Amino acid sequence: MTRGVLTDSILVELEQIIPDYLPIQHLKLLRLLPFIDYTVKNTGVFKREQLNNEEFAILTYLVEKRHLDLSLLTGQTPNFMMDLKYKIKIREYKFYYLMQRALWFSYVEKRLPWEK
Repeated sequence: MTRGVLTDSILVELEQIIPDYLPIQHLKLLRLLPFIDYTVKNTGVFKREQLNNEEFAILTYLVEKRHLDLSLLTGQTPNFMMDLKYKIKIREYKFYYLMQRALWFSYVEKRLPWEK
């Protein structure tokens, strides 16, 4: 198993809980989770240019569904829309749990006995 790879078996396990969070584009959400996790656990701030339009639309959807909070940092005078900085926070514990579970399944090779 290669670390960080979303294999078919991982996707099957995660697809059972993901539809509640994003009815379409499950794989795109799964690929965005490490970015969300890293950002939240560090400064919580990211630049708009770090995400493409599709990824930003997924973040917006998660905000609309109240899983995340996303706010524009104040005091910015950007030349372009891509210069904007946003603050992201996890709003719902269940979403945080899903994110940690996805990272666990994709990065940890050996499972605990009850997780086979």
